[in-house]
Amino acid sequence: MLEDYVVEKYNYMLHTLQVSNDTVVVNGSIHFKSSTLAHHLSGCTHGAIMAATLGHEVDRILRQQQYISMSQALQSDNVANVLIEALCDKLQEEIAQLAKAQGYYITARYSPGYGDFLLEHQNTLLKLSGVKGITLTPSNLLLPQKSVTAIIGFKKEPPILTAHKCDNCNSRHKCNKSATS
Repeated sequence: MLEDYVVEKYNYMLHTLQVSNDTVVVNGSIHFKSSTLAHHLSGCTHGAIMAATLGHEVDRILRQQQYISMSQALQSDNVANVLIEALCDKLQEEIAQLAKAQGYYITARYSPGYGDFLLEHQNTLLKLSGVKGITLTPSNLLLPQKSVTAIIGFKKEPPILTAHKCDNCNSRHKCNKSATS
């Protein structure tokens, strides 16, 4: 089973945030120019920057399965996707409990590649998360592949959620999923 090869590594660190129309400034000096990230973090003064991975062994098993059976590799890749999302959900819940103890609500995770938040910010998020064991390709993709970096904002007001998750997404007007959902 793929789960037998998972070596979870994850971490998050809290940072101050200053949010304007198109820029998020972390710790007063690190600038992320992204209007979609700024919109997502609107009203946040603090946030958690997180990173998580299933480890290099999962990547090795997935590559190995591609040579044996593409259908098995596809199934295992889907399992790995579920596992990394579950790990991120677990980390997000831990962050939510910390935020709640401090009188804050959290936003959803927001990762490079969403909206206009460029992949080139992956390296900075890795550093700010404090995680070990994740590196980048020259094109800013994470290694191991089943890895995630994200920002979760802390705000005093509860989030306004709608019945369908696409309604809460900054890219809903440009996305094919929301049009068909």
